[in-house]
Amino acid sequence: MNKLTGNRVFLLVGALVLIAFATQIPKIPNGAKEYPLVLLVASIVTTIVLFFLPQGKEEPIGKDASMRIFVFAAMIGLSLYLLTKIGYILSTTLFIYVGLWYLKLKRNLLFFLFPLVVTLSMYFLFTRGLSVILPMGEWFTLSL
Repeated sequence: MNKLTGNRVFLLVGALVLIAFATQIPKIPNGAKEYPLVLLVASIVTTIVLFFLPQGKEEPIGKDASMRIFVFAAMIGLSLYLLTKIGYILSTTLFIYVGLWYLKLKRNLLFFLFPLVVTLSMYFLFTRGLSVILPMGEWFTLSL
């Protein structure tokens, strides 16, 4: 029998989240259902495989790593809140800039271009390629 480690507990919690997502698949319009369905199936398969693979020895998480996890969780929560308030483009760009700053990435050309390239690439992939409607923002709107 496999030992229930912290990694496996994390995978079980992740599996519960994936099951919650799976219940929402029937509510997605047929034209936009394929991409989320592929991601969901791939995530479930990966979770099952990782659950049954042998686990390495777990190291305790230090205080610094715990604080980083907490800060990033708070940043993600704030980003999700701002998604509906200032829209996808501004919220995602702001999240990536703050994340790179928090990770102390050198402020070079990559620091300034990467968030813009990633945000705009994902925006056009979702809106033009997959016909997904992204949040525009209640406080003000920025769309391309």
